[in-house]
Amino acid sequence: MNTFYPQTVRGAALPTDAAEHLDTPAGKHLAEMRWQVTLVDGCCYGRIGLQAALQQHFSSSGNWNVMAVDSLSRLLSSISPYMMTSQRERGGSAQDLLVVRLPMVPQAALALLLQLGEVSVASYPRILVLSHIEPEVVRRILRSVGPSSAVRVVDARLVPSKLCRLIMSSTEEWFNEISPYKPALVFTRGERRALAQTLCEISIHTQACARRVSTKTIYTHRSGALFKLEAKNVLALLRWFAPMSRSFITETVRRGDEKP
Repeated sequence: MNTFYPQTVRGAALPTDAAEHLDTPAGKHLAEMRWQVTLVDGCCYGRIGLQAALQQHFSSSGNWNVMAVDSLSRLLSSISPYMMTSQRERGGSAQDLLVVRLPMVPQAALALLLQLGEVSVASYPRILVLSHIEPEVVRRILRSVGPSSAVRVVDARLVPSKLCRLIMSSTEEWFNEISPYKPALVFTRGERRALAQTLCEISIHTQACARRVSTKTIYTHRSGALFKLEAKNVLALLRWFAPMSRSFITETVRRGDEKP
């Protein structure tokens, strides 16, 4: 079993195009904030590469900290007192950001999105999802998962300088990405658990025994989750996770070129 070893890096200056943003009043305010960025990426090479890219392209003046982990479940079960430190204890303004890169495997990507519902807004007010699939698929699932944090979805292949500019955009822009809250479409705890355990290939009978309920209850929970997603079955749901079209990549690059 692997041991949980978060990796932390500090320092480095912004590239020219990102640094220009700091000359604006909003940019100067962002530069004065204290940033805690946590990267979640199951791919070792991808995680190290993204961490190194942020080290080269992110904020100057040492007001930021980047930690990289290999799984969200391990992060949620191993949140340290340092990560839970309040803004008042850190001093100044704090911007806690969770950056999640979705895996290429459909089951793993969907399972990771379901886990985002367990993320506390107190720990991470903002979540950035790096996606290789169509953004509307991610938004539809997150609408039912119901994360309390502000979420943005961007192309996983976005260049680091544009990615940093999106990270440092205003809070208002982050909230524009969130679908209107519809309680009827949000998973219950049982629905989310039944769907997540199905993705882990845990049988209905095993789930029912572990939760001490009938198999009919588990079937009902899973059917309820699929109904809220408007998916016929789990296989049809996984077919949504096809690589994104070039139109989304173009849209993301265009938005990255816009000044926040």
